Amino acid sequence: MPTYQIALKFALDGKHEKSLQKFELLLDEITDEHSTNTPYHVYALYKMATINNLAGTPLENEHIFERIAETAPMAYSGKSAYIFRCYNTLYKYYLNFDVEKCYKLGEEMLSSKYFR
Repeated sequence: MPTYQIALKFALDGKHEKSLQKFELLLDEITDEHSTNTPYHVYALYKMATINNLAGTPLENEHIFERIAETAPMAYSGKSAYIFRCYNTLYKYYLNFDVEKCYKLGEEMLSSKYFR
């Protein structure tokens, strides 16, 4: 059974930690098969954030959303709407959990070359 399906099965069975481990393995497999920083990476990272939400640990998502924002410019080169969506996810996370970081990210986004 492919890693993605196993990760989802663990999530459905409530085995969130095992699911996250499989998604990390999936990220390695994607890198080996394609390259680094692809839309596939972004998709898998979003799924990991969903697993954290299901597990009741949304605070664990900061690192994941930061990884998504770092990956987005390379994964979606020239597609500012997709890049914005990824940064906006991190922005909304910060809005809920760390307003100071939200403010700083908002300033960075306003001056970013990706959103002009």
